[in-house]
Amino acid sequence: VYDPDNAGYKRVKAILLGKTGNLSESEFLTLKLLESDMKNPELWKLLGKVRALSGKHAQAIAAFRAFLAFGKEESGVLLALGDLYFAEGVFESAAEMYGKAIKLGVDVAGERAKRLALAFVSISNYDAALKTCDAVPNVFRDSDYYMCKGIAENGIGKISDAESDFRKSISMDPDNARALFELGRLLS
Repeated sequence: VYDPDNAGYKRVKAILLGKTGNLSESEFLTLKLLESDMKNPELWKLLGKVRALSGKHAQAIAAFRAFLAFGKEESGVLLALGDLYFAEGVFESAAEMYGKAIKLGVDVAGERAKRLALAFVSISNYDAALKTCDAVPNVFRDSDYYMCKGIAENGIGKISDAESDFRKSISMDPDNARALFELGRLLS
């Protein structure tokens, strides 16, 4: 029986609105549902997804954190949090969330693996960055990949490897300012 006031119906409608791009309506409806059911972790997860898609990173992080506060750890939420923290430049938290997802058995690959490696470089965990770089498939090895790998190699004293990777990065993208800077710093 169709009942527009039924919470289950409203939740499905909020999900469908989000999937069809009606993010503000989906967020509004999800917030309305949360008013009467604040202890529903799935609603917090939905709110996090909608806010992430809307570009509201800080609010999405807060919603996903509320989901985690219920003691639930889902790889999708952890990966989303890692991506959001990375986008906000909070690299230690990004690495932490990606790490938790990996412990749950998730294979962090491709672009996300590059973000994880960059997060490790940003917090000076060069060994972890190199280990992550080694796991990045060839198809994702672009200028930023070699720049990141070069920074990590330089951080652990592999100077000739770092120089080689900075040069490879620059050959792929002559405008990669960070790779140019890092190579110049290495050679000075």
